[in-house]
Amino acid sequence: MRLYDFENKLNPDFSIHLMVEAVVGKGKHRLELSVGQVFTSHSRFETPDFEKKRKINSILLWGWGIGMFLMVDGNVG
Repeated sequence: MRLYDFENKLNPDFSIHLMVEAVVGKGKHRLELSVGQVFTSHSRFETPDFEKKRKINSILLWGWGIGMFLMVDGNVG
C-alpha cells in the first residue's frame, strides 16, 4: 500500500476486506466455510492518455476446509 502516487502527491491506495466464516459440526473434526469481498483502489499512470487514473477492483472470495480441534478434558478447546 502506498501513501503517495508517482507524482509524489498524497493519494493513498487502500484495501477493504470483509469476510464471514461458519464452522459446521461437532467434535474433533469440523467443516469450515467462508465467503468474503475485497475492495481495492489504487492510482496508476495511463500511457495512452498521459494522465493518472484511479483503478477500483472488487474481488469475491470463498473457501472451505476441515478443521481439527483439540480435545481438552473431554471438551473442545
